[in-house]
Amino acid sequence: MRDRVAPLATAILMVLVAGGVAGHETEGVPDEIVITAPPPESPPGPGTEVVLGEEARRRGARTVAEAIETLPGVVIQRHGSRTEPALVRLRGSATEHVLVMVDGVRVSDARSDVVDLNAIPIDSVERIEVYTGAATARYGNGAIAGAINIITGSATGDGPGVTTRVSAGSFGTIGAGGSVSFRVGKTDIETALSGLRSANSYTYSRAGAVVNRVNAEVLAGRFEAELRRPVGNGSGSLTVGAGGSDRGVPGTVEFPSSSATLRDGDVSVATAHRAGDASRGYLSYRSLAVRAGYRERSFSDPSYPLGALASDATLAWTDVEMRFGGWPASRLSGIGAVDVEVALGGRLEMLVESELGDRSRNVLAAAPRLASAGDEAWRWALSGRGELAGGDRSTGGTPEVLWSSRGELSWAPGNGPFRIEGAGGAGYRLPNFAELFLPISGFAVGNPDLRPERSTSAEAGLVYRLPGRARLRAAAYRTAYEDLIQWLPDPTGVWKPRNTGGAVTEGLEASLSATRDLGMSPWAIDLVADGNVGHAVDRGRGPTRGKQLPYRPRHSATASVTVRHLTGHALAGTARFVGPRPVTAQNTAWLDPYLAIDAALTWALPYRDADLTASVRNVLDEVYIDSRFLPNPGRELVLALEVAW
Repeated sequence: MRDRVAPLATAILMVLVAGGVAGHETEGVPDEIVITAPPPESPPGPGTEVVLGEEARRRGARTVAEAIETLPGVVIQRHGSRTEPALVRLRGSATEHVLVMVDGVRVSDARSDVVDLNAIPIDSVERIEVYTGAATARYGNGAIAGAINIITGSATGDGPGVTTRVSAGSFGTIGAGGSVSFRVGKTDIETALSGLRSANSYTYSRAGAVVNRVNAEVLAGRFEAELRRPVGNGSGSLTVGAGGSDRGVPGTVEFPSSSATLRDGDVSVATAHRAGDASRGYLSYRSLAVRAGYRERSFSDPSYPLGALASDATLAWTDVEMRFGGWPASRLSGIGAVDVEVALGGRLEMLVESELGDRSRNVLAAAPRLASAGDEAWRWALSGRGELAGGDRSTGGTPEVLWSSRGELSWAPGNGPFRIEGAGGAGYRLPNFAELFLPISGFAVGNPDLRPERSTSAEAGLVYRLPGRARLRAAAYRTAYEDLIQWLPDPTGVWKPRNTGGAVTEGLEASLSATRDLGMSPWAIDLVADGNVGHAVDRGRGPTRGKQLPYRPRHSATASVTVRHLTGHALAGTARFVGPRPVTAQNTAWLDPYLAIDAALTWALPYRDADLTASVRNVLDEVYIDSRFLPNPGRELVLALEVAW
């Protein structure tokens, strides 16, 4: 049911306001609070990968999905062209098991848990942090297999300026946007506006027949504004965002539609305060973040074969997070400097005017974290989280206490070239509103008796610094899932979600990154390559026990080469290989493996600070499939111009 009523779309809005507090900041403390996200760890911790937005754009990436698809363990499942949905799996996980955030604010919500990464442009992204393994202890409910934190940044640098962007691509796709940064007194202000329109009509071949992809047009736009200024000895920020989209929904192979539409809209307000140079006492105040938002979705299909369909859903949410930190253990002999942090927070989600009924969920959380704070050979971190989840309309009025944990450890002897690292943890995901409360229909119904899904994960790896600017990383991982939620038919043919047992994903992955100057010339070359070999096996109690989980390839690999000039010119090529993967739980149908090659050329223009980029996706025009019955549209071309004033 969710697949039929969920592709995308327009909007409308309301503002819920929030307020901040003054205090003192601790300089150099990693801050994961929401608006201003932490700098990447140096080096990244176990199971952590960082993609810089500038590097991704140089490779021709236009969305977050395209930016992270070169990382080990990341598999992107597409449903067509660049403007159609793209979902992410980490190390064989389900898409619902990956928590997606923007500047620390969760995009995944209690309505469905699924996030379209093709709907998030890369234009204003500073970096993307990908955490694999159970990360619930760090980020909360939903990060059962990992988390993705998309960090946005000023597109105009540190000072005032204006940036404009225009792009045009295949299938009638046109995009435009820009940002303005300026200062009024002590307040820094940045605004950004973007829009996208795509006819998105094309043909493809399936089973020897030519299929027309129609009713998949897209119209989308977004506005964001951020204000930052000193507050006492610290800093404060206020961020406002609003966006909407209107998309055609082509339907499924069994029930194609030329009239279905899906409209989405959202508004959010967030304010945060970070303390200044606090005394190093016991649990001094560090930060406070308050944010609220409103999301609306409307679907309609007047010509649905089984009768007209229409649904509306409004989700309002708000959350608060306060962090305290100190160094109480730093005086203990033999343990070195220790940073202690405690986060206290809560989140309320309310679903109204929905076919699922009026639903609510509230979560109160306490999350302590201890981490080494020095530059010792041993680096470690211990995180825990306890959450009290309730809501008289979503859990039957019975609150539930949920626990999660994560530990990280690495050792780099002296100035040696290698580092040994490991991580392990336990996480969970609460059932979403659709799984719990979908009303009875001709073929599906929700199940209010579902239990939370749970996971335990472990990994061990080796990072080796090669001569020059090169790094080799290899890791082995294993994640076990319990109480997995799967939609299965009952004897009457009605599909219902059930806790079916477990699954195991395990494997080996390796990555190589290197940068080399080309002699005494102004040119340099960047190389990134990775591979993953593993399997994801059903450990449930049903007839599919022992089968490979659908859409999980046993092996995948990517390689990317970029040649760049000091003036900003760049030529990049990327190859992606995805192995065969089943599309049914019984493993009776499989998708063929494929190799796709992408290319991009960026030319720095001599006029002002301007870049012209041409990117080609699927250079060889190969036909491959990421989602059953939805082949890719063939070769795609995008031309983009960016000018900074």
